[in-house]
Amino acid sequence: MEALLWLAVLVAVWVVLGLGMARENERVVKVLLGRPYAVVESGVFWVPFLIAWVRRYTTKVVELQFARRDENFEIKRDADGRPVPAGGFITARDSKVGPLNVGVTLSFRFNWPSDETQLIKCVKLLPDPTNIHALTDLFQEIVLDETRSVGCKMSYIAIMSDRAGFAQQITGSVTQGEASHLLIETGLEPSAHVVIDHIDIPKEALDALDDEEAQRLKAEGVRRKAEGDRDALALEGQGKAAAYKAIKAEGPEAMELESLHTLREMAKGTSNTIFFPLEGVQRLLGNFLKK
Repeated sequence: MEALLWLAVLVAVWVVLGLGMARENERVVKVLLGRPYAVVESGVFWVPFLIAWVRRYTTKVVELQFARRDENFEIKRDADGRPVPAGGFITARDSKVGPLNVGVTLSFRFNWPSDETQLIKCVKLLPDPTNIHALTDLFQEIVLDETRSVGCKMSYIAIMSDRAGFAQQITGSVTQGEASHLLIETGLEPSAHVVIDHIDIPKEALDALDDEEAQRLKAEGVRRKAEGDRDALALEGQGKAAAYKAIKAEGPEAMELESLHTLREMAKGTSNTIFFPLEGVQRLLGNFLKK
């Protein structure tokens, strides 16, 4: 009788230890003896303790930043606080600027698939989703290779004038190149895209440009960084208010560029009336009175 009691206690402990909870903004894949077999969307779940385990996949956007890192996997930064590029390429010749060796810092973003079958394939084909180090190692060289392939065919002026277009070309090369089979099999391909975080502006490139062109490129860089920060906040679900704060934090230049960009887009519509925000009106009046 006592033996049965102890057995019942052990079974009860074994059952309790197998209980788990799928947290908010994640899905859980159950893995039994190395074989994934079920997906839990939310709530309490149970797996056989010691012979099964789980892998947790966030429903938020996954961002892998490709920059130089130290032995602790911390991103190295330059004197201005910007990440040090993990790689670079030599651009094509331009009428104003010759071939340049530029460094670029990239982010590779994607969502884990909503389809259960493809999510289970992620367990088989990709590292642990919580191991960002391993995921970064897997995709970094693939993305950097495609960046070199695309970048070497473009001039520095063309890249800086259309960073979004440059990023789209890299995304196309990644999703159709060496990694395409892996991305399709795991369901990452529809959401996968590359974001340009920063491109170094070599001193010799600025020296070769006139002041107006150099200032335009610098202003474009400020605007693109503000847009990138805004997009990142929106993707993380922090909403428009936080995104506005991110743009405002970049300083008045970024705010003015964003406002001009918005007005230009509004001007393309059918309406002939534009209502200026109070802050913008105050700034315009202030500049006028100073004159």
